[in-house]
Amino acid sequence: MSRKKVGARYLACVMLTGGMLLSANCAAGNQNTSAGEGDLQIHGALMEAPCLLEMRSEFQDVKMDSSVIAHLHKTGDTGQPVQVTFRLLGCLAARAGIKEMPVVSFQSPADPDEPTLLQIGGISGIGLRILDEQGRQIMPGERHRPQFSSTGGNTLVYNVIPVRTRAPLTTGRFRATVDFRMNYE
Repeated sequence: MSRKKVGARYLACVMLTGGMLLSANCAAGNQNTSAGEGDLQIHGALMEAPCLLEMRSEFQDVKMDSSVIAHLHKTGDTGQPVQVTFRLLGCLAARAGIKEMPVVSFQSPADPDEPTLLQIGGISGIGLRILDEQGRQIMPGERHRPQFSSTGGNTLVYNVIPVRTRAPLTTGRFRATVDFRMNYE
């Protein structure tokens, strides 16, 4: 049976089960006794793809050591790399029999002084470089074939490195939002 048919049947079962639960809740609501009320919000996505991003990998908070960044004086000086890991589901089986291969990109504005780096908001003089596990630089917005980690076949490992740019260095709180995207070609 194709994945689309299985997915459609699964979605129908979920909708049917949800309707039964809603009916049971309405019937129970007609009684005069109550021990309290609450809401349960359930969300997700039903997708058909050879690899799926594990939910714990979808949103990550990367903390950069600001004491190290403050010591980046010359253009090109780099700080300590911070490792970011994306875990994927179903990729080993997919690579064995699927013609479509994953292509990933990091979407974020490029630094205006150094377009090979990602821009950081709130300060100037620092950009972010992203390297894959083999040390190859990933350019902002550029699509590339991912290199799966040698230690775990469903893992993508990247390093985020602060880099001093030629802009005047300003201090303050900073942040960058980077969208990780995975498509198939």
